Amino acid sequence: NLLQGDHTMIHQLIIAFFLLLDPTINTHNIEQATNSCFTQTIQPFDPLICLSMAYHESRFRPESVGPKLKSGNNAVGMLQVITKFHKVEPTVDVHTFDGSVVYAQAAFDYWYNRKGSVEKALCHYASGNRCAGNYSDKILTTTRALTLYILTGGLL
Repeated sequence: NLLQGDHTMIHQLIIAFFLLLDPTINTHNIEQATNSCFTQTIQPFDPLICLSMAYHESRFRPESVGPKLKSGNNAVGMLQVITKFHKVEPTVDVHTFDGSVVYAQAAFDYWYNRKGSVEKALCHYASGNRCAGNYSDKILTTTRALTLYILTGGLL
């Protein structure tokens, strides 16, 4: 299993990968997001998918608040979730690294259990009831590149 190796080295490779994509990202935020994605996700919500989502959704910023949507809600946190649609413990703060992952896990599970695939779950995660756009392709492409970067020890 890819994630059973030296965690320190894997975490360093993850940080390096995302800094290659965007050198302006706060390194501490990548570290915190990595810890949260590795400790708070439950398969099939993979930690590397979680990290790819955090990169695309907020560049790893837990305080992020998206624009107001047609529903009148804002997507919030590092993983840009609409909290009112997902049941988690009331003490979970979506504006923390762990809290954002807990909410994202709930949202991902909701769609995965209804749609039956990671690709469809990601698509609905991003667009709600009507799967639209290329979100799942974008996330899975980044996840594959990150996986390859880790497997090659950053020699890409």
